[in-house]
Amino acid sequence: MILIILESSKKFYLSTNKAILFLAGCNSILLQYLLLKELPASIFSTEITVLLALTSYFLGFSVGYFLVGKLSLNKIKLIIILLFPVHTFLIFIIRVLAFLFFQIREVWLFLSFFTSLFIFCSFYSIFLPLFLLKVKRKKIQGFVSTLYSLELMGSIFGSLLILLSQFFFPYSIYFIYVLIFYSLMLFLLRNKVVFSFLAITFITLVFIFPYLNKTTLELFYSKSYAEHLNLIDSIYSPYNRIDVLEDEKNHRYLSLDGIFYFGTKDLEDFNLYLAEIPLYVKKNVSDVLIVGGGTLSSAFHASKYASNITVVELDPGVILTASNHFKEFNHLDKIADKINIVVDDGKHYLMNSNRKFDVIIVDVPYPWNIQTTLLYTIDFYGIVKTKLKEDGILVTHLSGSMYGNEINTKIPKRIAKSVSEVFPNYITYSFENLGYEIMIASSDFKISRDMIYNTVNKLRIGRKTSTLEKEEIDKITNSSNPITLFNLDVVITESMLMIK
Repeated sequence: MILIILESSKKFYLSTNKAILFLAGCNSILLQYLLLKELPASIFSTEITVLLALTSYFLGFSVGYFLVGKLSLNKIKLIIILLFPVHTFLIFIIRVLAFLFFQIREVWLFLSFFTSLFIFCSFYSIFLPLFLLKVKRKKIQGFVSTLYSLELMGSIFGSLLILLSQFFFPYSIYFIYVLIFYSLMLFLLRNKVVFSFLAITFITLVFIFPYLNKTTLELFYSKSYAEHLNLIDSIYSPYNRIDVLEDEKNHRYLSLDGIFYFGTKDLEDFNLYLAEIPLYVKKNVSDVLIVGGGTLSSAFHASKYASNITVVELDPGVILTASNHFKEFNHLDKIADKINIVVDDGKHYLMNSNRKFDVIIVDVPYPWNIQTTLLYTIDFYGIVKTKLKEDGILVTHLSGSMYGNEINTKIPKRIAKSVSEVFPNYITYSFENLGYEIMIASSDFKISRDMIYNTVNKLRIGRKTSTLEKEEIDKITNSSNPITLFNLDVVITESMLMIK
């Protein structure tokens, strides 16, 4: 009888350990996903921020492997109890820390974001080596593959959950993460009181989540952008954390990974300048391609002069958000017969499309990461050139202005240089207090300063206009290096500039 009880206890112990390994593998992937959604969005969505987050994540696992020989099971139980509030409120803690960073603006606080990840990440890496230490040497060879495969299967299951979460309610992956963490606690602590406590905590969390989410996001944006912003919506999309906010004057703002890409009159005017002026100058426009959807406001402005508009947007979440929250700017109900929305990468779409366009507008975010920087390269503009009709034009913003100090003008000059290496005809125009320069380029269509000024007057744009023609642009960009596939240092430059 005693032998039967001992054998049953052994089987239960082994099955519990297997469950713990599977859940730890699953949550290690979910944690990486949450950190990559929240950390870059909280401290500038740049390539360096993402790199630091990933480095800290994997270093955290190495620390866990190192410490496992020094930790008993009782100490691990104590650790999971201490980490309970951190993992429960993980995304909210990151946002509050980001708020403090913007207040204090100290390097040590910035670095603490990433060093603190050691604590979060190392926890999930201790179980596999811990269980292997308890296995006798004769059996260890078979157990290594078994236990490792369980952790790996958990990671695969976690990846599957991330994919499926896109079809659930917003932030569903966060609730799944917390639920799995609570399950780990139960397997380790095996206590009915703990079960009741965690069940009550989880139910409470579900009810207070909208308040915590709204409060922490509004707190973050109040210091990084403006006070008295009201959160309208927030979702995790496949590529971004998308937030929609509104100020006291009912102005809407679109934020992708913590950075505003639409909002206030200036940014709406920018869409008008980007789309309407080039199409008015070009005349007789039929087919327009817009790479980068955003709020779809630029599509509406283009629809006034074109009959067939194709918008290529990588992130389906951005299109959904634009459709739900920016109807007064994009007027999709009025231009539905003119617009075709394609969810795809801009470069991939162009390379696989046989169509030719009168105008191609590149309206993508600043070159803060590799994915968007690729759309500012000579190579990309070369592809654009092959998809334009004989007298077609390219329209792109320069991610700033070539006027001003050397640091702020470096990237705009390099983008302009990249365009000028591909197209023989080009001109830039900008407006007072806007901070952006827009470039029009073509192989055969020649654009003059007078054409821009006449268009501005006819459209009754009440801002002082500045233009630079080809010779002036060549003089300004003479010492600048174009952006190429083999020279993407602009990503690091912009990342460092943002952090400073």
